Amino acid sequence: MLQLCRAALAVRRRLHLERVVTADDPIAWIGDGDGDGRLAAQRGESFTLVLAMGDTPVRLPEGRLLLASGPVTDEGRLPPDTAAWLLR
Repeated sequence: MLQLCRAALAVRRRLHLERVVTADDPIAWIGDGDGDGRLAAQRGESFTLVLAMGDTPVRLPEGRLLLASGPVTDEGRLPPDTAAWLLR
């Protein structure tokens, strides 16, 4: 867990330094319109946090995976109780 926290802090630091996101960017919460237990937060123009809160893996949106709290399936799905950071 400590390794994941350190990795998240490093990614966040890089995103701020590169001005991909700023502390002032608004956050738009997107519910699970598909009913699959997915919750996403869009920050700025290009950053998305996806949380898989249901019982089945959820589809990840388009983008480059920066960090995940667990392995993503071969089909590119996020398993239950897992979070992922993506950059569009």
